Amino acid sequence: MSSTQVDALLTAASEGQWEKCEEITRKEPACLEVCDPEGRTALILAAKSGHLKACEVLISARADVEATDVYDKTPLAYAAAAQYTEIASLVLDHGAEVEATDCIVRDVGCSLL
Repeated sequence: MSSTQVDALLTAASEGQWEKCEEITRKEPACLEVCDPEGRTALILAAKSGHLKACEVLISARADVEATDVYDKTPLAYAAAAQYTEIASLVLDHGAEVEATDCIVRDVGCSLL
């Protein structure tokens, strides 16, 4: 896996380029585990940016729905904070846990359930 592929996946995820995400993860599934300097995986970036289709593609490729960045935020935390309810529901449906220690997720997550 090259750094070019990793950078391309992280960029594609943050910009919602789901077809590019699908192409890269099909060729290099290990890219799903790589993160940017702030610890954000492709799924975290897609969730944070509100890109539902990219999140679906990444989760289908087995992205970790419980990954955390350097701020201890998960894809669910970012989706809930931005009120991206479809993304929050998606990650919950795929095993994300509502953490009691994250007030934003707990408060917003309850309205999603």
